[in-house]
Amino acid sequence: RNKSLKGGVVTTGRALHVMAQEGIANCKKALSFVKQFLDKNGNLPSGTSEADLYDFVLDSMYDLEQKNKQKKKASNAVAIDLDGLDDDASVASTVVSASTDPDDNNNI
Repeated sequence: RNKSLKGGVVTTGRALHVMAQEGIANCKKALSFVKQFLDKNGNLPSGTSEADLYDFVLDSMYDLEQKNKQKKKASNAVAIDLDGLDDDASVASTVVSASTDPDDNNNI
């Protein structure tokens, strides 16, 4: 028994539920990649092995995770930019028009 966990709550029920939901979603995504790899009868394509299937699923899941991280990073950058703007509409329109002016190379 680990003494550092003695008497304390390791995790909450809500956190456990969220992690379980994420696990279920990831299993469904992996299953969809398996279905993409298999032929219409559910068999491995000719010349492929189970190792090829596992590699395809792992690569596809990794690629999907990287795309999601990029989307999240981009949406966070937009949110940070919007937080820095003044509530005055004229200031916001000035910022937008300055950034879209093709003659001004300093705003790129």
